[in-house]
Amino acid sequence: MDIPAAGEDVTPTNYAPIVQVITWMLLATSFLSLLIRLMTRFFLTKRFAWDDVLIISAFVFSICQSVTYLVPAGQAWGRKLGKDFPATSLMPALRAQYAGNILFVLSIACTKISIPASILPISPISWHRVALQVLGGFVILWTLTSVLALSFQCSLPGPWDYITKTCRSRHSILLYVMSFSVPLELDFPAAYL
Repeated sequence: MDIPAAGEDVTPTNYAPIVQVITWMLLATSFLSLLIRLMTRFFLTKRFAWDDVLIISAFVFSICQSVTYLVPAGQAWGRKLGKDFPATSLMPALRAQYAGNILFVLSIACTKISIPASILPISPISWHRVALQVLGGFVILWTLTSVLALSFQCSLPGPWDYITKTCRSRHSILLYVMSFSVPLELDFPAAYL
């Protein structure tokens, strides 16, 4: 009896299976965390709130982002360009990366905005509610500017093609996205005060 093939092997030029395994593990962990959160919320309050909708949206965006690494076009990450990975597969891989970056920002944004959304209904202090609304406004502003910057990093048509086109500095765009994401993260503990 023949044993079926186990899948792709990890080689010095192909780390794609490792990327895929890690992606699946993180998806499973995210799903279990979401399930526990929703079950806890339902058993304690017998209802769901807007922050739950935002967390579910973040999970859906994260699934979509993960799919960009799991589809054949996204399986380029972890490979070296050469005989194992032909140049003809480069453009589909760039499209997958382009979509994945935008979906990543949307997922993080839904997660970030769910924090003030969960605290706002129970906050009795007016200045605290205003601070939470301002924080939510900054998150929305960060999301819009980040998605626009990532969407138009290169000229149309084909804004994903940063290999053959002259584009804005991808490094600067990603630095902007992450450097404004971190201060927003640091503001969230203050939201609980």
